[in-house]
Amino acid sequence: MALDMIGVSLSGSFPQGTPAVAEMIDNARRVERLGYDAIWSGDHIIMHNPIMDVMTVLATYAAVTERVKIGTAVYLVPLRHPVATAKQVASLDLLSQGRFIFGVGVGGEIVREFNAVNVSVTERGRRTDEGLEIITRVLSEKNVTFEGKHFHLQDVTLEPQPQQKPYPPIWIGGRSPRSLRRALELADGWDPFGFTWEQLRSLLNRARDWPQWEKRVSGFDLALSPEEPLALDDPADVERVREIVESYRAIGATVLNLRFAHRSLQHFLEMLDRFTEDVAAFI
Repeated sequence: MALDMIGVSLSGSFPQGTPAVAEMIDNARRVERLGYDAIWSGDHIIMHNPIMDVMTVLATYAAVTERVKIGTAVYLVPLRHPVATAKQVASLDLLSQGRFIFGVGVGGEIVREFNAVNVSVTERGRRTDEGLEIITRVLSEKNVTFEGKHFHLQDVTLEPQPQQKPYPPIWIGGRSPRSLRRALELADGWDPFGFTWEQLRSLLNRARDWPQWEKRVSGFDLALSPEEPLALDDPADVERVREIVESYRAIGATVLNLRFAHRSLQHFLEMLDRFTEDVAAFI
């Protein structure tokens, strides 16, 4: 598979403290100006760092860019009602003029955010299954009725519907082989985390024998991220990062999601410029 997209994580999480809004906007414009293909942002309601609402952050990025894709990496479906989520997805896809990618996950690492919204963390998988069915249906159908364990809908129609038809691409995130199976069965891509390169290579080799792989491999995105944030502080780092990028492309990545080991906003910008000049130019 070819590497079709390189994206940069511009998270709404701020371990160094919340930056000025102008700096966030400048970062998004800079990513597009440097030629990258996508901007990703993660989602939590409560985290160990301050974090902004992901859909609001991405709507801001959409407003100040014209070309780059914008996407959630990933949105925690079980924490919200799926009809409200679908409304945000449709609105963001329209506001971005069809540039939105909806990466989703079940979460569970931070139990207190589930407690904060009165959702049992043990039910997150079932809530996600029901939630995704509802989201995809109300984004593409009218008069939707649904009866599940967690959600009940009667004759629901959302207007307006998204620009991308039947709805924006859905990528399923996760840290288990089951998440890959679910992605192949239900979604347009897989956005894993928590795997080493060797674990990914082994799993993808096994997955090529699954019946789901044969059905979905055409047009199915593998959005892979290096297991550790990339460092480009020394000249010797450049060759190492080039090798890392090539190793992920070799195991089938169609999308590369970049995270940089940075100490400050200025340091992040230096890493981004260095990757553009010394690595991206050779991909």
